[in-house]
Amino acid sequence: MRVVTIALCLVAMVRAVQLPSCESDTDEHCVGDGADLSPEGINTCLEGLGEKRSDRCNSFLAVNKACAADLKGDGACASAAMDGEGMVCLVQRVKPEQLSEECQSTLPKDELKGLQKFWKDGKRMLDINEIADLNADDKDV
Repeated sequence: MRVVTIALCLVAMVRAVQLPSCESDTDEHCVGDGADLSPEGINTCLEGLGEKRSDRCNSFLAVNKACAADLKGDGACASAAMDGEGMVCLVQRVKPEQLSEECQSTLPKDELKGLQKFWKDGKRMLDINEIADLNADDKDV
């Protein structure tokens, strides 16, 4: 039973959506002697990076812009945003239906793999081509 629980936890971690973030871009380009470390200064720096920005940071900026209403005022994640947990709230804590349509459209999608991909609508027998796409552990199931 314990092995099954550990295996299920590992599957959940593998399927977890990576949160959009500009942390590495900020550390690499926007921090240092004479840098403006205010939120506005860091945003200006990140916007000025253009093509140097990582895809993860581009996603972060797009989500922040599209979800601005959900992160302020009486939005679904306003209190979390004040605590620095706005992105976590948007991606993991709140049901997408509670967010604006514009915000929902920019959130990262969880890409299903293995058996979860084929069994998303319920368990069924897989055809030979689907079985070929599975890893060894999924084939054992």
